[in-house]
Amino acid sequence: MKKIDKVLISLFIVFALIFFISKSFALLESDVKANARIPIGKWNILVNNTNLGSIQTKEILIDNVMFESNEHTASGVVAPGMKGEATITIDPNGTDVAFLYNITYEDKNTNSNAVLNVTNVSSSDGDLTKTGPNTYTGLFTLNKIRSNKKENVKIELEWINDESNNDFDSLVGTESIKASLINLEFEAIQYNGESIVPYVGE
Repeated sequence: MKKIDKVLISLFIVFALIFFISKSFALLESDVKANARIPIGKWNILVNNTNLGSIQTKEILIDNVMFESNEHTASGVVAPGMKGEATITIDPNGTDVAFLYNITYEDKNTNSNAVLNVTNVSSSDGDLTKTGPNTYTGLFTLNKIRSNKKENVKIELEWINDESNNDFDSLVGTESIKASLINLEFEAIQYNGESIVPYVGE
């Protein structure tokens, strides 16, 4: 074989290798770009009609406590000895991931500036577990989210008529003291199959 023929064959092999390597790289690059277009799961959780957005934890303002009527108290006002309830509505319609939620409260037992005590917490679908002294945990699975159902958490409250609190109770609602009915915090956490462990007390 002539020397020129060997050179030509060698050049042909080099060009062929460059062509195949460049084609392979183009395919790899195409795959990477395709994978990068996979959409990220949406997080769209409304709590009492307020969107959590990207925030996982949100303080809930409770201004819709419905109190039982009392023949000893004027209509439309509240006083020690009365009972009521507040509702938290959770709407995850459009959310693409399962999530746990925690509702934690500070009532009169844990916060001296709170007015009310929590006497019971329950859910409209019965799927609520007490996981801490003042924390209740619920779960929205993907199936539950796709059913487009909202969940209502009912918090039963009482303003205990404790004679030792008369001075504080008398100042509630005046400019002399800043008091809150109750403090609530809502937390949403992506669920990956973790166990929900019930609180067993101290």
